[in-house]
Amino acid sequence: MTDAFYHIYEHISSNPALLALLITGFTLFWEDGVVVFIAALVTSGEIHWMAAFIGLSFGIVIGDIALYLMGRFAAGFMARRKWISPERLTRYEKRFNAHIAKTVYLSRFIPGTRTFTFLAVGLLKAPFWRFTLLAFSASVLQSLLVVAFSHFLGETAKGLVTNRWVKIALGAAVVLLVLAVNIVLARRRKKRETSRGDAEARGLQFEKKDEDNTATKLRASASPREKPSPLYECFPLLLFYLPTLLHGLYLALRHRSLRLLANANPAIYASGFAGESKTQIHNLLSASPACREFFAPVLTLPPRPGEPVQTRLDDARAALAAASLPYPFVAKPDMGQRGTGVRRVRDEAALREYLSHYPASEPLVLQQLSAHPREAAVLCHRFPNDPETVHVTSLVVKEFPSVAGDGARTVRQLVEAGPWRRKFKKVFLAKQAAILQTIPAAGEKIPLTFAGNHAQGAVFRDCSDQITPALAARFSTLARSLDGVFYMRFDIRHRDDDALLRGEDFQIIELNGAGGEPAHLYDPRRSWREVNAILRWQYTTLFEIGRQNLALGVNAMPPLRELLRGILRARKTAKSCPPAE
Repeated sequence: MTDAFYHIYEHISSNPALLALLITGFTLFWEDGVVVFIAALVTSGEIHWMAAFIGLSFGIVIGDIALYLMGRFAAGFMARRKWISPERLTRYEKRFNAHIAKTVYLSRFIPGTRTFTFLAVGLLKAPFWRFTLLAFSASVLQSLLVVAFSHFLGETAKGLVTNRWVKIALGAAVVLLVLAVNIVLARRRKKRETSRGDAEARGLQFEKKDEDNTATKLRASASPREKPSPLYECFPLLLFYLPTLLHGLYLALRHRSLRLLANANPAIYASGFAGESKTQIHNLLSASPACREFFAPVLTLPPRPGEPVQTRLDDARAALAAASLPYPFVAKPDMGQRGTGVRRVRDEAALREYLSHYPASEPLVLQQLSAHPREAAVLCHRFPNDPETVHVTSLVVKEFPSVAGDGARTVRQLVEAGPWRRKFKKVFLAKQAAILQTIPAAGEKIPLTFAGNHAQGAVFRDCSDQITPALAARFSTLARSLDGVFYMRFDIRHRDDDALLRGEDFQIIELNGAGGEPAHLYDPRRSWREVNAILRWQYTTLFEIGRQNLALGVNAMPPLRELLRGILRARKTAKSCPPAE
């Protein structure tokens, strides 16, 4: 095998693309030998490190997938011949799938374990895309380590790469590292659960009605998992959405269009996926008699680039008087996302302060402050082939974290003692910067956030199993009244849960289009697997709606360059806005 590889290598060594392809092919059949051989070539400078890295990464992951598929085939073969009972196989599957990430990474770095482990992964029917993502990330990491090790250590690396004891030591180090990480995570989980359990004794609470109040009907759906703040909440956005991005690329290839999801809501720019204007959506709501009854009054201040704050304040004062919109109201960007820039404006001094930090080149939305104390989100969708049938699939109630004073500790100390992860503690501390050194009186409640957005610290509770026929009928009527909108999430304020379940006494404060995620995915009891399943459903639904619209002759898809420009503009606007309350 070595002679064959080197013979072919001598003929194509000047072509990096063919070299990467050669490495990929031979890695499928002789992984360990090729890894050692390539490490030696990188060390001696006979092969470019990038070709080695790409070839090893793809060769390793393709081989891993092949082993997985062999296991899946064997599973069906064994089931047909009843070599193992379905009950026992199901039990093994549940146990194994709970530890698939650790299994894939350990087998990748412990010599001699990969073949049988990945066959077992397929045999136990682990989710294909999850395994593929894990195997790809592990292969990239291994290839990067091998190439970097060879490139930077030079000749010293030759002896180390081929040394059996070095491999065993590295494998043992990986095992010890995984065990250490598991111990740390277990201790942190236990500490969080303990903190959550005695939160009431330390003055921590959530802003919601008393549990004994019979008017409060909505309760979060039962779940075996109860986590005050799951780890994935703190993932960088790219990592959080990476599985969704891969699924979106698959859907784009399947439908032969990357922009098809932007055709789901023809009445909204880019279907509300990115770069849409709140004013455009507000005009749709105002034009619908069914929605107008429930829509909180709103006005938009046009952009005034280059104008001083006083001129913009005078314009705002005149617009407020013409619209009969009194203080207090809510100010928010016309092109906003994730609750950025949402603040209550209580008087003219607060409005001046907001305008002084808001970009004059962007429109500004001012909306009546709802008198209803509770907030929720309702997700609906319908298909162009059957527009009269509306599916109301999600109901989420939002809880607003707060701390209760004990007469001894400052607001900063109360927040830092809370059960929230560091990411959200930073959010709360920034929001309450003006009162951090204040010592609240015993029992005094200090709300930590106003914006009903997960990124701003609000806690979402999934109550989808409590959707009543009356509530579904109300929002079905609202959805059908919006021509050209097929996927939508209503963000609402409501008086109490009884009234909401009857479809009464609520105000629409926002309507989100294709970018409106199913809010129940942010329920803190969701597992990482459930979160990704919900996001996959969202994008599958959007692509199907877009496909049906296109088949009916409706094409509202903006050019890809314009769509990307809208995404970048929205991010730029969000960074230049005042901090959310």
